[in-house]
Parts: sequence; C-alpha cells; structure tokens
Amino acid sequence: MTPSRTVRLPVERTPVYASDGGCVEAGTRLLGLLGADIRHADLAFSFNNRLLSYWGQSYLYVPYSVQSEELENAVQGMRALDILAANVTFPHKVAIMSHLDEIEETTRRMGSVNLVVNREGLLWGYNTDSMGFMDALRETELLDDIQTALIFGAGGAGRALATGLAIAGLHKVWLYDIIEARSHEVQSRLNVNGCQVCAVEPDELPHLRPELIVNATPLGRGELADVSPMTDLNTGDQARLFFDLNYNPARSKFLRQAEELGVPSENGLRMMCYQAKRSIEIAVGREVPLDWFYAAFGEAGLEEFLVQAGPSAPEPSGQTRNRMRRVPGPWKSPQ
Repeated sequence: MTPSRTVRLPVERTPVYASDGGCVEAGTRLLGLLGADIRHADLAFSFNNRLLSYWGQSYLYVPYSVQSEELENAVQGMRALDILAANVTFPHKVAIMSHLDEIEETTRRMGSVNLVVNREGLLWGYNTDSMGFMDALRETELLDDIQTALIFGAGGAGRALATGLAIAGLHKVWLYDIIEARSHEVQSRLNVNGCQVCAVEPDELPHLRPELIVNATPLGRGELADVSPMTDLNTGDQARLFFDLNYNPARSKFLRQAEELGVPSENGLRMMCYQAKRSIEIAVGREVPLDWFYAAFGEAGLEEFLVQAGPSAPEPSGQTRNRMRRVPGPWKSPQ
C-alpha cells in the first residue's frame, strides 16, 4: 500500500491579513469559532484569517470560548453584536440547532450544525464538516475503492460524515459511540442512496472489517493524543484508509495504529482547510480563489502538521489546478 506522508502544497503568493500588522477597520466584519475548548484550534485561526485576507481588512476570524450553559446567550450575542458567522465545534454542534431561526435542509437531516451565518438578524445553520471531509477523501483517490466504513463517534461531526458517505453511495456505514443512543439516532435518520447505516455494540467491533475507519471523537487531540477509540487492531486489518479528524498533534495514536498495520492514513488538517474554505464562501457569498487557498496553506505553516494519504502534491502547474478542481466549487447559500 502507498504509505502516508507529509507533503508541501504550492505557494504562489503571500496573503496579508489583519493580525500581521494591519489595522482592523470600522467596517470589519467578525467571524469566529465557537466551542467549549478551543485551545487546540490555533492552526484554524491562522488559516481562516489568511483566507479572509483576500478581501483585505474586511473580515477577521476570532475565538469564542463558550460553555454549554452559556450557549443560548452566545447565540443571541451574535445578533446583538452583528457577528457575521461562527463555526461551531465540540460540544455544541447538535445543541445549537434549537437556538437557530433557519437550518439548511441537508443540514437538518444530518442533525448537526458547524456553521451559523447571520443574515440580517436571522441565524442560519449549515454543515461544512461533511463537505470538507468528502473533499479531502476524494483527494486521497481512494474513495472509489471504499464500500464500507466504520465511524468512531456519533456526535456532531460523526453524523455529518455518515451523511456524506451515505450520499456518496457506500454500501454500509457502521457507527459506534460510547453513548449508544447517539449512534441509534443517526441510524434512524440515515438510510439513503442505498447505503445501510448501522449502529454497532462494543462486542461487535472486533468482528467488523471496514475499508475506511474514521475517528470522529476527541480521542487523539491534546492531552488525549495517546488514546485511540480502536482497541482491537484486528478491526483494521482489511482497511484501505484510516482518517482521524484530529490534527494537533499531527500523528495521534489512532494514526500510529494505521502505521503499525501498514495502512495509509490521513489526519484532519486537509479536511479543516477545505471546510474553512466552504464556510467562508457560504458566509461571505464569494469564492476564495484556489491560488489564494494554496498560498494561505503555505503561509500558515501547516505543512509540518499534515499527514496525507494518496498521491503527493505536484509542483505548481496546470496539472495541480486540474486535480484540485475535482473538488466542487463554492456552495451558494440563500440570500
């Protein structure tokens, strides 16, 4: 199998963004990340601000640390402060739905929101986790060879990923969560496009042989970097790809298990970058050009954190652009 490797994406020009010596202007609109623990997200702040710097000082991406008991107040604060948009992370992706005015239809079916956009006082919910995950998965060039998947974690991210895989036409997706009710809820929502979505019990895990194994839990991040949701390596002995949504540190125990089995692996950094691009395009209503996307990646210094399965990124050329343009263009949101 082709081993996973760290790759360098091409850099074509250097963005200038507000936190790099520029001044925030009176008309600068705020976007940000809303979660209970966002200490791990420094790379996301750096990358999002570099993407947004395409429009000069018009936008700024900032952190919002919000505990669960203050979630409703935080959502109301978006209206009061006219905050343009906020990405949503653990543990608010499901709970925030009840505080929004409108939810995009596919997002409603997922049962998880990771982007809130303020449209003249109406708060809209979207999910770009699924988009970013599928963009990154296509780039591995392994998607066509995968018919079965096991997702550890049926919280906000896990249910979004299960939706993306089901829509892509996989034969079967297994979901495991330590809170069994979560995986059973997703199973009841998602049997679409001929895909069978199944909640699994702990004693079933050693008997599964999925082709794709995804870690959509906090295990592998920060102080939990040496903890993996997969306790039996036999589960992965027929896998074609391990995908960990965590990316800090770059190689979690879960990805080290993939190396031990000789299976290609991918961390969540490329997914984060694609979903950031998608989120910004929905919030701002304009496309982030691909050359600026590449430049932002390089300038944010993300190469050392990227674990990527699939072919190496070639040097800047028409071939690179064509390969990347297999990723769908900007998703247009309702005005």
